[in-house]
Amino acid sequence: MKNKYLIFIDIDGTLVEYGGRKIKPEILQEIKKLKTAGHIFVISTGRDLNSTLSIEGIENFDFLSVIFGSCIYQMPKQNLIYNAKSWSKDEILPLIQYICKNKIVWSYKDNLSHKAVQQKDEYIKKKENLKIVDENEFLEDLENSKIYQLWIKGYLSEEVENSFPHLNFFKMPNNYTDVTPKHSSKAQAVKFLSEKYPNMTTVSIGDSQNDFAMFDCTDISIAMGNATEDVKARATLTTKTLEDNGLIYAFRNFLKM
Repeated sequence: MKNKYLIFIDIDGTLVEYGGRKIKPEILQEIKKLKTAGHIFVISTGRDLNSTLSIEGIENFDFLSVIFGSCIYQMPKQNLIYNAKSWSKDEILPLIQYICKNKIVWSYKDNLSHKAVQQKDEYIKKKENLKIVDENEFLEDLENSKIYQLWIKGYLSEEVENSFPHLNFFKMPNNYTDVTPKHSSKAQAVKFLSEKYPNMTTVSIGDSQNDFAMFDCTDISIAMGNATEDVKARATLTTKTLEDNGLIYAFRNFLKM
């Protein structure tokens, strides 16, 4: 009997181009076919839920794990089945104060949306699915522990990162940094869903440092051909690039699906 796979797939740089909103028809066709054979497909992303739901073709996945495993959404029933603990005010406020003092462009995510306090920056002005909020809404989110992730334009120095040992800093390929609590990672969704499907072989596919946690806790990990060398070194296997349909190549040649 062939393996049944529980497959966790990153979005940006793996499923679509960074910031993309449409999955290639050939990838969707492959996923639809494989689902009929009993395999389960999970999105595993740092994007917020609303941004993820806006991707054309996303309805073909079984689960959406968003904001680095902080929330898990079941697609057929369209409901949240897991909501992790978010940051407390004391955990995140010192970093926010630092980036504001140094005039670094930033935004944040609650469990549904990507938000930013008004800033004079072209990224903030042009970013799709980004909600501009006033200071009162931000302070309310902060006080009520509704902040799950920070987005920072550019990279912080190692010295600055080391001064916040309770946080994860993920340097992303297109010049921005995702910041999450230490307890928040893509591994959360792998652990949660693998308990629901204990007889399935777990697979993770990604292209960046924020995929390390799910690489480390799945039976098979696959890096995209467009990933950086440190990501490839962390994975079990390396497939072709996104442009060359690396997902389909991995399904057919590595997983023999």
